[in-house]
Amino acid sequence: EFMRVAATQFISQYDSVADACWKACTKSSSGTHRTDVILCGHFALQFGLDIAEALDTPCWGLKFKPDTKTSTRPPFGTKVRYPWMANIGIINDILYMKELMSTVQAANSLNITKHQNGFRQKLGLPSITGNRLEEASSYLPTIYGFSQHVFPIP
Repeated sequence: EFMRVAATQFISQYDSVADACWKACTKSSSGTHRTDVILCGHFALQFGLDIAEALDTPCWGLKFKPDTKTSTRPPFGTKVRYPWMANIGIINDILYMKELMSTVQAANSLNITKHQNGFRQKLGLPSITGNRLEEASSYLPTIYGFSQHVFPIP
């Protein structure tokens, strides 16, 4: 349910937020503005990667939680019925798969690719097919909001 609600909110503002980010990366009052790097939170990655591609600029992810599978911890925000279960790798793997399926279902139900391809067209980029975000995330440099000094590394 959370992913469906979040995706609905995301898609309702996709075009205006994506356009504002494009403007922030390309416009300045002095006319000498150059974007050196694009830093994106989880939801902004969807269009941040497109902006980075159009500007030939590096893009870095900023995340407060790991969104890739880790057997050492359950997905962030997942409630585990019994605390001892959070230390069992196979259970964490299953919980990540369940979260991934919820995310994909929410994204597909709202046809996010249609919005993304519309934005890419505005930038002069070709349409995408498949899950480009997942492909890009596999090599996307990422700054996580945790460390041994703040929160144990998963």
